[in-house]
Amino acid sequence: MKTAYIHGRIHTRHIDAFLVEDGRFVTFGTTGAVLAKLGRGDAVIDLNGHRVLPGFHDSHMHVLGLGQSLRAPDVSGVKTVDGLVAFLKERLTPPALFARGFHESQLVEKRPIRKEDLDRVSTDIPVMLERVCGHLSVGNTKAIEAALQKETPAAQDANYDFEKGHFVEKDAIRWLYRPHASESAQAMERDILTAQAHLFAHGVTAVGSDDFSASDMSFQTVFDVFDALDRDGRLKLRVHEQANLPDEADLQAYLRADLHRHRGRRFRGSALKLLTDGSLGARSAYMKAPYADEDTCGVRVFDPEKLSRLIKTAHAEGMDVALHAIGDRAVEDILDVIETIPAAERAARRHSIIHVQCADRAQIERMRALNVGAHIQPVFIDTDLEIIKARLGERRFESYLFNTMMRSGLQVALGTDAPVEGVDPFKNLYVALTRASLK
Repeated sequence: MKTAYIHGRIHTRHIDAFLVEDGRFVTFGTTGAVLAKLGRGDAVIDLNGHRVLPGFHDSHMHVLGLGQSLRAPDVSGVKTVDGLVAFLKERLTPPALFARGFHESQLVEKRPIRKEDLDRVSTDIPVMLERVCGHLSVGNTKAIEAALQKETPAAQDANYDFEKGHFVEKDAIRWLYRPHASESAQAMERDILTAQAHLFAHGVTAVGSDDFSASDMSFQTVFDVFDALDRDGRLKLRVHEQANLPDEADLQAYLRADLHRHRGRRFRGSALKLLTDGSLGARSAYMKAPYADEDTCGVRVFDPEKLSRLIKTAHAEGMDVALHAIGDRAVEDILDVIETIPAAERAARRHSIIHVQCADRAQIERMRALNVGAHIQPVFIDTDLEIIKARLGERRFESYLFNTMMRSGLQVALGTDAPVEGVDPFKNLYVALTRASLK
């Protein structure tokens, strides 16, 4: 059966109608031309001048992580520490509870959750709670004991705070979760398809996605799951895989397998993704000067020599890079490497930096001159508004300069970093246009 949608406002001249058959767009045209293609029993829907938009493209998010998060209790609506404890107690089931979405600014107490808070949820069942940014997780005593039985981390690593129960950045968070991981290709398929349905419900039909970092399984396994879903027609979402490969041996193996050039129907290899620092909320974004509320400059994930090798290895193989950098010093490290690449070679690539909310005006101009684009998340303003004064002090007035980026001629794309933020593109656009909180 066909359905004609007529009298719509479509962003193409002289076209106000389209035809759908068996869930697929068949043709676009004028109302008269589209109606002429209908048969007996076909349907007509009059849009009465309403605007029709194409599917949105989220430039940076985590499809697999989104699917996983949709299985976990979301505490983002809880307003007090006592309320959060009660919320988690109601959802406590063995063998372990994993939840996500807390942000200290949402709480009346205006403080991070700590180990002793989760011990109030349970002293017998491991409880783990991830901050909304994904760069800090909290464990109760039982969760920490389970992790210590499996592996003892380096005692000198500041990312492991056993007193507070705080674990910062990928390695420490994975260490906390590892005893309770139950991953399989079948579970990945389920999570990808769950995320796909959620994205489609919000009008998102294409994404740049970092998925290798969402699992302890090999990058090849994750890649193969997406590819299999694509080949058997179940992957309807267009996925450009931003390959998170911080290990040089993994990157070389990925390149040897030519996966960066893979072009399926809906799934394709894309840029090299690296996290060069953390987040403002976890005070792990790498800054030029210390945070206003703590004597730290954050976390520098890569020493300059390794960062240079990774970027130049990908570049030499025709692979773009899309690098996470929130702090201004992390941005500087990236630009210092890219500046050493000959100008003609830079012009042929589409290198970019993800987030860049602390880049200053000089760095934005430098990005433009070096042909480095930006994947920005304006909706972060809504989440960060209540912490950036404490974290950045006066520097907050020279941060989140997204309008400056666009006016400078920088190539800019919008994303949500879901599940860090929700996938609704209209919330992102609202904050981008108004620079105002949604609260």
